[in-house]
Amino acid sequence: SSEVPFTTNKPVVTISIAKGEVRADKYEFMIDAENPRWTYNSMSMSWSISTYTNIGLLESADLPSTLEGFSIEDPMLAGELVSDVSYALTHRDDHPEQRSFVILAFQLSSIPSSNIEEVMTVKAPLGFEFASLCQIITGDDVFGVGEAFSDGYRRFEASATVGICEGSRNTARIPVKPGLLNLRKYAFRLEVFNPSLTPEYNKWTISFSGES
Repeated sequence: SSEVPFTTNKPVVTISIAKGEVRADKYEFMIDAENPRWTYNSMSMSWSISTYTNIGLLESADLPSTLEGFSIEDPMLAGELVSDVSYALTHRDDHPEQRSFVILAFQLSSIPSSNIEEVMTVKAPLGFEFASLCQIITGDDVFGVGEAFSDGYRRFEASATVGICEGSRNTARIPVKPGLLNLRKYAFRLEVFNPSLTPEYNKWTISFSGES
């Protein structure tokens, strides 16, 4: 169940165990939620988790935990998983549990900072995994070695070189030097490992320079 108490004006979700018991272990769960209307940084978006043996009497089962949230960012002008590609030339493979390369594209509404390196974060649907050192292609070979870019897509600016792609589960983080501009749809190719089944929520996200 969910509610927004007037005393705190913060949403509260209560999950009750209908049968059995929850033993001491590490658990994961997903909650469907709607983001706030305004942008916030991650430090102001903390989450709290508490467990109770009796929720009615507020009898605590363990110490509560406070987690740092994620930033609520401005929307990009565009973001997409490019589907009109040559699977052979780009090494894309949509079979279960196979190594693949996908082409992603994004278009910023604002010009990024011109003097600091920023991190681009890509989140694949749950079940996909990135290698700890994932491969990213941003130069001339995004659509295949020696292949021209498809209409409407651009390669990264020469000064906007990328650093080491670091993956953890379904998240990849790529440092990008200054140089990208707004109103240009940049495409890049990224290595990923497929899940065994198509995820129920099959959406990708790209975050960069305060936009997503």
